[in-house]
Amino acid sequence: MEDKELDVIKQEIVDKAVEKLEGNISTKYVTMDELKKSLEAVKAPIINEGEPGGFTKFVKKTLTSSTEPIVPPQYVNRIFEIMRDYSLILKNATVVNVSSNTAYVPYVETRPTVVWTTEGAQITGMTEPSLANKTATIKKAATLINVSNELLDDAAVGPAVDSILMDLLARAFVKEFDKQVLVGSSSPWDGITSLSSATSVVSAGYAPTWSELHSVIFGLSSDYMINPVFVANKGFYSIAFALTASTAGSPMLDINSKTLLGYPYYLNEDMPAPSSGAFSANTVMAIFADLKQVIVALRQDLTVETTRAFKFDYDLTSVKFTARVGVAFPYPAAFLLYKSKAT
Repeated sequence: MEDKELDVIKQEIVDKAVEKLEGNISTKYVTMDELKKSLEAVKAPIINEGEPGGFTKFVKKTLTSSTEPIVPPQYVNRIFEIMRDYSLILKNATVVNVSSNTAYVPYVETRPTVVWTTEGAQITGMTEPSLANKTATIKKAATLINVSNELLDDAAVGPAVDSILMDLLARAFVKEFDKQVLVGSSSPWDGITSLSSATSVVSAGYAPTWSELHSVIFGLSSDYMINPVFVANKGFYSIAFALTASTAGSPMLDINSKTLLGYPYYLNEDMPAPSSGAFSANTVMAIFADLKQVIVALRQDLTVETTRAFKFDYDLTSVKFTARVGVAFPYPAAFLLYKSKAT
């Protein structure tokens, strides 16, 4: 662990000790003896970074709801790393840190133009850029899992439980977060499929076709064609895999390179699914977009808290995971929605 990280943890210890002692220590710059007495008073357990099964031991050392262990930053950071690995959105979006419950995300409303001019002549005729803000209202997401105290006390399975707990927390958040960004409606926010100003290609029927998919990949402005991808339910790709190019007879979807017409594709089970090879009327069958155009605003670091008081009579330890996050779409036209026939 680097010196800076140690300094941060030490300061967190002091802050918590001062808070618990309710002002008995007059300054945060205390002596080592005062610090030891403060820590003893609040019973704040600290877990070593390299300790096997460390996250599980952190959970196990929970005392009461009013006296909680100090969460080492490496565990929270590791959970966020797992979230990025699992999340289609976090892996590809633009993530920014914010410090208020309403984030104002700047974007270019009018792009500048470049003009050619002769040497020494006045530069005229160009269009100046204009900037604007999109608002991302921060929403709170939380999950709670309960773990058997007997399981936590079993030292032999500690490292395994360690991995499972962090994986459970990360997966639970990612599944819900990706769902809301893709297909959310109103609460907590409108997702990509609900963007009224998005670019669209409307099918002549209720399933993807060879010619329409070509219209999709050429339907976005070149301004937004940096790294576009397809996002759809696996049922959409099952239909697309059966399609062949009319001239060459080769499949449009390559399962080896995981591309559709040369562009990467991602599966998400919360996207609309077909029934018997057909989608419902006026349904978004697939999204084609550069997901870098999704702005994810994080209000603060993830928090993990534990207590044995909540399920005391069940002999369980409760682990609560909380995240504060918002989403903005500065350029709705950057997202192409491939829809089924309206009626």
